[in-house]
Amino acid sequence: MKSTGLKRQTVFDQPSWRLATDAVEAFVTCRGGHLAPVTFQTAAGPVQPFAIAPWHGEKLPKGSPGVLKPLRGDFFCAPFGSGPRPWRGENHPPHGETAEGAWQLLGRESGPASLVAELKTRVRPGRVVKRIALRPGETNLYLRHEFHGMSGLMSFGHHATLKFPAKPGSGRIALSPWRFAQVCPEQFEDPALGGYNSLRRGAVFRDLRRVPLAAGGTTDLTRYPARAGFEDLVMLSARADTPYAWTAVTFPEQRYVWFALKDPRVLASTVLWHSNGGRHYAPWSSRHRAVLGLEEVTSNFPFRPRGLRRLQSRVAARHPDRPAARPAPAPGRALHHGRRGHPAWIRHGAHDQFPRRSPRAARRFRPVRPPCRGPFLSASHSMKRSEINAIYRQALACFARHHWALPPAPRWDITDFGLRDFPRFGLTLINLATEPEYCEKLMYARRGQTTPCHTHAKKKEDIICRSGELTLQLWPKQPVAGAALPPTLTVPVNGTPTVIRTGEPYALPAGSRVTLVPGVWHAFYPTSDECIIGEVSTANDDLHDNFFLNPDIGRFPGLEEDEPAAIRLISEK
Repeated sequence: MKSTGLKRQTVFDQPSWRLATDAVEAFVTCRGGHLAPVTFQTAAGPVQPFAIAPWHGEKLPKGSPGVLKPLRGDFFCAPFGSGPRPWRGENHPPHGETAEGAWQLLGRESGPASLVAELKTRVRPGRVVKRIALRPGETNLYLRHEFHGMSGLMSFGHHATLKFPAKPGSGRIALSPWRFAQVCPEQFEDPALGGYNSLRRGAVFRDLRRVPLAAGGTTDLTRYPARAGFEDLVMLSARADTPYAWTAVTFPEQRYVWFALKDPRVLASTVLWHSNGGRHYAPWSSRHRAVLGLEEVTSNFPFRPRGLRRLQSRVAARHPDRPAARPAPAPGRALHHGRRGHPAWIRHGAHDQFPRRSPRAARRFRPVRPPCRGPFLSASHSMKRSEINAIYRQALACFARHHWALPPAPRWDITDFGLRDFPRFGLTLINLATEPEYCEKLMYARRGQTTPCHTHAKKKEDIICRSGELTLQLWPKQPVAGAALPPTLTVPVNGTPTVIRTGEPYALPAGSRVTLVPGVWHAFYPTSDECIIGEVSTANDDLHDNFFLNPDIGRFPGLEEDEPAAIRLISEK
């Protein structure tokens, strides 16, 4: 890739590359690839969530780990953590060469607000490629790391650190569903050296609000800063059966939320590092306070994994049909990650989730987003309430003209699929019946509106043209560039098996239906001025069974409250 000559600037004593859009300004250190400072321009004003070590610009004590010199924001660790002795002859520095080595700029990838850099590793020879991108109008930052030319077991992770306001409990922490959680089972800090912990070593817990303390009783880890004078570490293992996982912190008084999205099949766990003045030795000197690490990892806490050969065999035995790069089913275990492995991606964002609500309403963050092909959250794309109200009235008028009576208190679902262009990509849906065994919907669309290409893993459905004319495009497999697809597929139309050419428009007149089984990719749009569309299907799961081809898509939009609501949407309940 030809370099585009991103200029370097010295920021907080570190030569760094600058990326910027109208919504985000970000700096990446040349040494270690640490991401910070980052300024998000939210509706609540500019915010800078990431922490920067207070000793920047100082001369560190001799023998200090190299990662401490640029320490800030988010950085990639391969391997994650450190250990007391080499493993199979490999003696990695703490948090790996990726966290302290000199990254080489390769250039831009997808526009001026992007960066591609690589680091050539020596301990385990190979390359790690870092890709960072910003998008105009989005308060999001996209990160991706790839391993090239190396193989073998490796723990790794994104090490994000946030700086909290000094007021106790100023931030509220929430995570997507998890299945196992534990306090660090080994000594994390040594009091003889001036390091102190408050949580009970090795304690397993089920509720983040009730975590055992070493001195007895419990403490609430959903609020921070807390427990001044201590350093603590806990790990929570994400549910591997979900298509994405998230970690979020709301700041009610500052009126914004920071979040990270990840693929839990690759980054299996979240480590919470509570750093609140518990290290009294240099260079920490009890001044690294109100900092929370929210570290998305596949690792065994910050220590090098043990018994890796046995763990690798266990993974292979449970998943003989999968690449060896899948994470082990238990929390914090190592995985084999080489050329065949999934790249580790993560997305950071900061949004004004609640511009018109009180801080009390901001205490919990619950993102609503179905699976898609990339790390995206619907809250980054908003529809105005006035637009929702107008679409609702338009659909009601159409139903009235065609004598379609709706049931009492129907459940409305109006979406632009996160693409911010409802006239081109929009759909209005009403759930008529939602039962454990079956579902029925009524949909409304106008000429020019396309429901983007997607598929379902579980749902079987009949799509019915109730009025007007509906055109579909169907594919037997995922229609990606360069993929060889069968020229035709056979689907039931009005109950009769019908051969349809792959990807070509197929018109469905009023009264006709097509039956689609899981795995058939489909898109549809009206070829009449307006169209009423029916859907009868097996049990519906909008949160976990929609897979879109376009990675920019989010199933439910965020909402901007510019006028009173005529209706409430499904995504608001």
